[in-house]
Amino acid sequence: MVARAEQLIAVVDDDAGVCRAVCRTLTINGYDVRTFGSAREYLESRHSLEPACVVADIIMPGLTGVAMHELARQHDWDVPTVFMTASRDVPQIVQAMKAGAIDLLAKPFTPEALLV
Repeated sequence: MVARAEQLIAVVDDDAGVCRAVCRTLTINGYDVRTFGSAREYLESRHSLEPACVVADIIMPGLTGVAMHELARQHDWDVPTVFMTASRDVPQIVQAMKAGAIDLLAKPFTPEALLV
């Protein structure tokens, strides 16, 4: 995924359980992690963050993960992004990949899949 230690990974998902599980997996493996319950929450905090990577759900209420990624890029906050989704909606998945995702994880995924 990214180099460990002192590099922040931002996890953005409206499902608190997913945020906790991803955070736990990454923290146990030596990453610094900050979680956000919405795309807006992440974007509002973005000015004070320098994440090395973002792990974001594609489908969230309000602003989607893809829209969040596109807005961040418009502000020159282009950070490598791994999208997660439980959806099998092919057009949404294609949109995420075209938006510049470095990877896509289908929920549920294993800790090993997250760390690859």
